[in-house]
Amino acid sequence: MFFPIGDDNVKGGSFPLFSYGFILLNIAVFVFQSSLPGGQLQSFVETYGSVPHEITQGQDWFTLLTCMFLHGSWMHLIGNMLFLWIFADNIEAVICLFWFFFFYM
Repeated sequence: MFFPIGDDNVKGGSFPLFSYGFILLNIAVFVFQSSLPGGQLQSFVETYGSVPHEITQGQDWFTLLTCMFLHGSWMHLIGNMLFLWIFADNIEAVICLFWFFFFYM
């Protein structure tokens, strides 16, 4: 099996500030999450993970943003960050920093 590590399809654009920033933020949250002991980890995930029933009841809307940075395992994180690394800089170069931030969120 082969894994891409990058591409050169889109040239130009500014430095992919938000792309790399989101990768670092995701990794930082996962490292923090992984350092929590069992009970605190469960509480952390229950607090910041999105529960569809709560959203439909008008509760915990903030979790629609915070859940994007939670990952279940190293493989989950690595898989997501690999494709963010490959594709996000191209999207950010085409639609610019400002719109990429809103697209990601």
